[in-house]
Amino acid sequence: MDDDGTMLHMLIASSTKANIWEQVSFNWPEADYEEVIARKALRLIFTHCMIRRDNTEQESPLPPEAVKERFNTVRILKPVVRTSFMEDKVMLVALANRPEFANWGIKIGGVNGGSDLDLVVGHVLSTLIWTFKLIDHDSGALLDQGTVIAFSDGRAATRIAASAVKQIAARRPLHNRTIPSKTSASVVYPGAHETWVVQALSEDMNKQFPGKMRLSVQVGNIVFADLQGHVLFSIPRKSILDSADSKFYTTLGDNLQLDDDDWNGCGEGCIGLIFYLPVMAVMNQFHIHHHLIDIAWTQDQAIRITSLQVSKGDYRSLLSILGVLSGTGVQDTPLVSATDEP
Repeated sequence: MDDDGTMLHMLIASSTKANIWEQVSFNWPEADYEEVIARKALRLIFTHCMIRRDNTEQESPLPPEAVKERFNTVRILKPVVRTSFMEDKVMLVALANRPEFANWGIKIGGVNGGSDLDLVVGHVLSTLIWTFKLIDHDSGALLDQGTVIAFSDGRAATRIAASAVKQIAARRPLHNRTIPSKTSASVVYPGAHETWVVQALSEDMNKQFPGKMRLSVQVGNIVFADLQGHVLFSIPRKSILDSADSKFYTTLGDNLQLDDDDWNGCGEGCIGLIFYLPVMAVMNQFHIHHHLIDIAWTQDQAIRITSLQVSKGDYRSLLSILGVLSGTGVQDTPLVSATDEP
């Protein structure tokens, strides 16, 4: 019993071996108690447990010269999508939109056709992680692999195609390669003079910054201030990973913890497990017609996701700006122009 007579319930995570003991108190949910309690239990598990990679099924890498030779003989590449979170045609379109393949003379094959190289796509359940492997079709040898972080399958496919192109280009030269301009990183953000009134819906963020805030974009950084104009916090442009209109799916939560060593050594080919945890207390109190946005960014060796409700300002304009901020990475930029010929 609480001091005022309210009945409290508790979840306890404990392990004598790991010297862990943590208790979480909560009021019994008015609805969907199974889901609410399960989410809280999962959050405790992910806080105290580390998911280790299963190395038993990892392919042995080929020598660098052998990988280079195989990449240089590829004539047909096809996607092999092994996750229900992405349709084959989404990956096909993303690959077809990369001018580098025409530059190399590589055709993008259909999912049921033959190929020299398979781009095998997967998704780590309950995460923002999408995986891909470049597999020699005849021998099954692993030539390269990598991961991308994205909310949606469309954004993931675009980033996977870009990363695959970069990995192939490291071994197979491009004809008439375009050198990006030094000024290409200078981006003009349309509507940057605008402000939007938002409120954090995610449990952790709402506890830290309750009430409505003003969101603005200043020099590419996302800045949050109270209604009196005092800056509360900001999200640097370089730390923004992705953003999404979340009206079509469940709102995400705040915090994704990363292993410090894995993150510091993480390149484009790393496979880190980054779990997102939906931590909304009662999900069904937010209706589908609300303007909801999710933003993912890195902060203090962690990946954070905040869910925002937009109550004032041009919602479409905000989506457009966030799309620019989260989609201007070098990996998405074509290495050749669309008019270059092999």
